[in-house]
Amino acid sequence: MEAGKLHRQALAIREKVHGGEHPDVANSLNSLATGFMKQGLYTEAEPLLIRTLAIFDKAFGNQHPLIATTLINLALNYQYQRKYVESERLFKRVLAIREKVYGLEHPHVAISLNNLAMLYHDQGRFADALVYARKSTKIYRQRITHPRPERSIGQLQERQSVQVTFLNHINILNRLLHNNSANKMILSTEGLEVSQLARNSGAAQALAQIATRFAAGGDAQAQRVREHQDTLKRWQGVDSLLTRAVSESPQKRLPDKEKRLRKQLAELDQRLRELETVLRHDFPEYAALTNPAPLALTEIQDLLKPDEAILSYLVSDTETYLFTIRKDRFKQLA
Repeated sequence: MEAGKLHRQALAIREKVHGGEHPDVANSLNSLATGFMKQGLYTEAEPLLIRTLAIFDKAFGNQHPLIATTLINLALNYQYQRKYVESERLFKRVLAIREKVYGLEHPHVAISLNNLAMLYHDQGRFADALVYARKSTKIYRQRITHPRPERSIGQLQERQSVQVTFLNHINILNRLLHNNSANKMILSTEGLEVSQLARNSGAAQALAQIATRFAAGGDAQAQRVREHQDTLKRWQGVDSLLTRAVSESPQKRLPDKEKRLRKQLAELDQRLRELETVLRHDFPEYAALTNPAPLALTEIQDLLKPDEAILSYLVSDTETYLFTIRKDRFKQLA
């Protein structure tokens, strides 16, 4: 309650100083609305979010990242109230904005895809949920199953989003398993691979330390690893500049600059892929340590003797998943 009082005071001050349509006022409105949502006061939050949208739209245009962020809050507000049609419309609008602003393989796009997956999950539309969960997982899988530790550890928020996305994917698969016996093996083996991704996404810091150790030397392998790390740093710098550039107001945005940054990002990404190919081909030991690609069920079974078994656990906030693997059989329990 004290936080809500402070947000109201900040809102009143900003309205007095800037007037009622300034972006700073919108930020205060959004903070107040978020506080209401945390208390379950969704009807109180709704008009504040709608007013926030109107201010940002006037100040920045309807394709600005701040619009997308506010739309997410309003979509979640509707979702919590089970106003699913309204929520779906807004989540899809966010997805369209982020795909246009950031590109199809950006983590912000993956988050939006996961939001839609969970919206369909809440409605019991598990087949639709799986479509979007797979798309979200595909983006994150690309980011963590290549020797690019810096991309995975750059932001704690992204690591958390990765983990949540994979756990949501498995949860959706588990719901379908109970309703679709015909595809049980397909769904279970998919769950096994995603569970490996969920565990690997928590190992980013260890992978970064491995990469640093390999880079400390003078041989060809160390030189390639250092070049890879240097290219990654440049990629991150350009990515940060592009994010700031597209977040400017319409009057301050520079299309030529954004185009140049996108071109630089694409060139750096291509160079990273080339270096990763060399590392995998010439230095497989390094690639094996820093590439947490999941194993297929058949690959795991090929490693087992007839009298051996593997028990693989994955624990989420609400579920515990157990995968039992033998040479000639496989089963998932939840």
